[in-house]
Amino acid sequence: MTAGFGGDNPRASKRFSLGGSRLRGFERGSVVPTDFCAGCGSSGGDQTTVLGGDYFCAARTEVLLPVFQNQPTIETFLLYDVGTVWGIGANIAAAGILNSGM
Repeated sequence: MTAGFGGDNPRASKRFSLGGSRLRGFERGSVVPTDFCAGCGSSGGDQTTVLGGDYFCAARTEVLLPVFQNQPTIETFLLYDVGTVWGIGANIAAAGILNSGM
C-alpha cells in the first residue's frame, strides 16, 4: 500500500500505475484509476485527474514455438500480458495531494 512517512500524504504521482515495460501495448503510466469531471476544467471544459492506485498486479508470459517440425529456425512468438491497478484509500485534492479526510 502507498503511504507517506511521518503522517504525510503521498502525491498522486507517487502512487501506482501500469504501462510501458510492465504492461506491453500501453504507454507508461496509462493504466491508472482516473476521475472524470464534466465542466470542471478551465473555461468550463472537462477535466480528467489521474489518481493512481494503492495496489497493482501484473503478469506476463511468453512462448516461443516452432512453426514447422522440420524447420526449427522458423518460430512463432506468443505473448500475453494482463494487469490492473486498484485501491484509492484517500481523496485527492486539486493539487494532486492525497487527503484522507475530505
